[in-house]
Amino acid sequence: ILEANLIKKHQPYYNSREKDDKSYNHVVITKENFPRVVLVRGKNLGQEIPFNKIKYVFGPFPQGLMLGEALKNLRKIFPFRDRCVPFGEIKNREQVKPCFNAQIGLCPGVCSGIISKKEYAKTVQNIRLFFEGKKGALTRKLEREMKDYAKRHEFEKADKIKRTIFALNHIQDVALIKKEE
Repeated sequence: ILEANLIKKHQPYYNSREKDDKSYNHVVITKENFPRVVLVRGKNLGQEIPFNKIKYVFGPFPQGLMLGEALKNLRKIFPFRDRCVPFGEIKNREQVKPCFNAQIGLCPGVCSGIISKKEYAKTVQNIRLFFEGKKGALTRKLEREMKDYAKRHEFEKADKIKRTIFALNHIQDVALIKKEE
């Protein structure tokens, strides 16, 4: 401990191991009405988002680039909020337009009131199940929802869930291909 403290204090040129101020990435789901899903470095966990605003933390993830790509792909499957302000918190609601991410399909439209709190909570729950490694449970849950929509003759919603299940299975296929390489 003394050695590590001295290295940090004096910053010797050839000792890069203890000088490195980087830390592993974590995926954080906040504790809000419309939770945000954000990527935070371990050393910034209490600074960027206060601990009392954090609901779930997943990580550490040592490979930041791969985690970033995984989040991009996951966001296409389960659009989530990262920065936009929820519709209920906007003061001047007359001129509200969806944020850029909502316009391109990466945010469910929390900022313009397109999605309800209940529907968004389902999306966040799906993201949580994915990061907890419960992909099988997530797939089964989605299949049940798809069958319920089909029974109620809501075929567009059932088809959307079917495409989501396919995308989840495809993520696994891509991971297997990368492992083989």
